[in-house]
Amino acid sequence: MPAPWSRFTSNCTQPVDFGDGNVVTIRRVGWKVLERAAAETQARAIEMMRSVGSEAFTKQFVDTIAALGGGSSARKAVEADPFERYDKATLLLHGIVSWPDGSPPTVAGIEDLDLTTADTLARAIYALSCPPTKDDRKND
Repeated sequence: MPAPWSRFTSNCTQPVDFGDGNVVTIRRVGWKVLERAAAETQARAIEMMRSVGSEAFTKQFVDTIAALGGGSSARKAVEADPFERYDKATLLLHGIVSWPDGSPPTVAGIEDLDLTTADTLARAIYALSCPPTKDDRKND
């Protein structure tokens, strides 16, 4: 029997070992989930702008850009960690295959994760799912 076709993301899984005997199995997520995770982050920013008002949001945005050292520095900060463009909850929901006890993930379980664990798992799913950037390939 041939091996599963590796271009289907569901065929690419990986254990994330927390070193305490607990291993969470994750999988690579597909392009549509990545698209949804990016759109969720954008939608949250738009909603924040609506809730505080565009003037206040613009001031906060300008202040943040200035604190990062200007537009080119801010762009470099985002480019340095492209993971930040993606919604963690979306990555976790679609990327966790099973918990350490072998049970499937639930929304309640994902929402119950502590911040460090959620970030570790979401970053692992992102790393497994996204091709390396030009800079990543240059550093290999």
